[in-house]
Amino acid sequence: MFYLEEEPALLNNLLQVIGSKLDSTKLVQIMQKTNNIEIIADFLKTLQHENVAIVNDEINKFYLEEEDFRGLLNSITSYSNYNQELLLKNIEKSDLPQMHSIAVAIHRKNKKFDRALEICKTNKLWIEAIETIRDSNNSDLI
Repeated sequence: MFYLEEEPALLNNLLQVIGSKLDSTKLVQIMQKTNNIEIIADFLKTLQHENVAIVNDEINKFYLEEEDFRGLLNSITSYSNYNQELLLKNIEKSDLPQMHSIAVAIHRKNKKFDRALEICKTNKLWIEAIETIRDSNNSDLI
């Protein structure tokens, strides 16, 4: 807590040094409780290779808030352990068409072609709609 209160800008540096000895889940929970999770965003990105759900959820949340659709797409395609329902709920509130394309990709990955097609139609994502119908192998979706 000392670094958090006295030198928050140096917290990422400290975590880089001692990070291998930390429980990433516990760290995220503590930072969430203190409303300081964004301070350690860079450090969390270095932990993402561990594919821990709570870490991935926070990183995905950062990408969504920053409207970094490329970062978010890379995150969800590279790391499978995240709360898909929560992410979809938040993505669907976004005004960016690229974010809706990510929602379509998640639904297609989960074989929820009807929902994916609904998002495509609502957001006029015609290429994704064609790809969704193709992937579904269901001509009734046309």
